[in-house]
Amino acid sequence: MVIKLRSISVAGFIRYFMFLALSVFLFGCDFDILATPEKIKQETKQSIEAKDFTKAAGLAQKYIEKVPTDYEGYFYLAQSKSQTGDKNAAIVALEMAIKNGLKDDQQIEENSNLDPIKLMVAYADLMRKSFPGR
Repeated sequence: MVIKLRSISVAGFIRYFMFLALSVFLFGCDFDILATPEKIKQETKQSIEAKDFTKAAGLAQKYIEKVPTDYEGYFYLAQSKSQTGDKNAAIVALEMAIKNGLKDDQQIEENSNLDPIKLMVAYADLMRKSFPGR
């Protein structure tokens, strides 16, 4: 059996090579950049429920990049940062959550994921400033 190879032009070879290179690149890409904000938010919530706070922090950051005005992304980030020991980042994220619409101080107070920051002076100051009638 004889296999007959056809000759291809240089331009054809370059197109073929570019196709292969692009295929390899796309195969190795993180397709999370194509995820919808709602899907990212749901995965963030699931990660927090599973106590995978490192993953939740990364997902919350991605969600915030896509929807910077939704307080939930910042609230998830505050919980994640609090649980991973980055207390200052947790305070900043909590402040951003409040600035972007988190109005329920009870939701904050009752959230055990925020326990590591609740004894901080910055937390008390933020709560006093944000919820003066409490």
